[in-house]
Amino acid sequence: MISMCPNSRNLEIEVDKEGIKVYKIEKAPISKTEKRLQIDRKDWTNGPVELDIRIKSIEPTFKNENETLESLILQVSDIGAAKEPEEEFWLDVEEELGIIKTGSEIKLNGNKPAKTNLIDFVSYLIEKGKLSKKDLPVSSGYKRYLINTEPTNKEGKEMSSAIEINDGIYLESKFSRNQIKDKIRELGKRFGIKKGM
Repeated sequence: MISMCPNSRNLEIEVDKEGIKVYKIEKAPISKTEKRLQIDRKDWTNGPVELDIRIKSIEPTFKNENETLESLILQVSDIGAAKEPEEEFWLDVEEELGIIKTGSEIKLNGNKPAKTNLIDFVSYLIEKGKLSKKDLPVSSGYKRYLINTEPTNKEGKEMSSAIEINDGIYLESKFSRNQIKDKIRELGKRFGIKKGM
């Protein structure tokens, strides 16, 4: 894995037949000439390299008159390690639903009621193929179901406030704002990084 550089705005990545080299470009304090310092390297023999980068420009270098490509130099504005599946999941949730996870905290989309955030989140899990009828029921305590194939709890009684999310998938929606945050976090942990995406 290529390491992340704190000031990644002055970086170049060189890709050649051997692997990848990362250079930091610095200006000399007196002469103001640019110096290219290698700060990281990964050979192809160690397997593929996963990076999250923003490319400003690409400059090819050629080996000879036959125009044989020797390497590519990528000037990048940002570089970092590839994101973990859980991080990718929550970034997608934020982009699509406006629900943000920071550490273990959930921030609901303030433009919608808390209950709508929960409905949207469960719908999102279904649409992305992360939650289906075969995963049901999903418990919420020892007497209740959070999600079920029927609008009933574990004792066979009607859910307090059932909403049919999808054909034959019911969500218990009677929770406080803080409980909804907890439910979204729990559902994200359980179903967020499995299948689908």
